[in-house]
Amino acid sequence: MIANTSQWVRAPQSGILRALCATGTRVEPGDRLAYINDPLGENNCEVVSPLGGIIIGKTNLPLIFAGEAVFNIATYEAAEQVSDHIEAYHEELTPNGTAPDGEEPPVV
Repeated sequence: MIANTSQWVRAPQSGILRALCATGTRVEPGDRLAYINDPLGENNCEVVSPLGGIIIGKTNLPLIFAGEAVFNIATYEAAEQVSDHIEAYHEELTPNGTAPDGEEPPVV
């Protein structure tokens, strides 16, 4: 699949980022992507998707400055089809149909 365009969604304010969407998630215009709070937990700000598409990149850093790139959203002519391919790929990674338990292997 080839993306038509991609666009970075930037942080409207500085603070602590709480992402709500993972890479590979299909989003529509107006969907909430994350919240940004100031260090004291006040001034809650929403990060909203300006366009529909698939999230192809995101920052993993919890501290964000105003104007920093947070999510990269790619637009496709058939976004639903791309979303279906991503879901099939994830199912391929978990052949039992169950998600991994998330436990880390022991440190040796």
